[in-house]
Parts: sequence; C-alpha cells; structure tokens
Amino acid sequence: MQKKTILVTGASGFVGSHFIKNYSNEYNLIAISLKETSIEQLQLDGVDTVLHLAGISQQSKSINSEKYREVNAKMTEKLALKCR
Repeated sequence: MQKKTILVTGASGFVGSHFIKNYSNEYNLIAISLKETSIEQLQLDGVDTVLHLAGISQQSKSINSEKYREVNAKMTEKLALKCR
C-alpha cells in the first residue's frame, strides 16, 4: 500500500517537530514553513492531507494582538480556502 502524503505546516515548532520525528516512517511528509513560503505558492497536487500546526503561541508576549490574529486566524482561513 502506498504511503499517504501529508503536508505539515509549523514542522519546526514543538508539536510539528514531534509529529515529523514520530511519523516520518509511516507517511511521506512535506514540511513547510509559512514564514518562508506563502500560501499562494503551496503546491497541493499529490497531497492527501494538510496538517496545519503553524501559529503563534499565547506565550509569545512580545507579539501584538493584530499579528497574533493575522497568523492564527487569517492565515488559517486562507490555508483552508486553498485546500478546499
């Protein structure tokens, strides 16, 4: 049986890095940094699942509320629309 391909955003973060480490043998994983790649640039052909783990944690006190909303809400909505 062919491995499923999963595109993972936030792969360098706490949850993402653990996911990559634990599941790299079971799936074809594509790690994407949304800091370096825009959502418009994403190529989803051949991707079975998108696992969106990118975001700013509430522990990031130095981040203003607009940046927090931009990354955690607006970027997530934009990604969901792209996946649709």
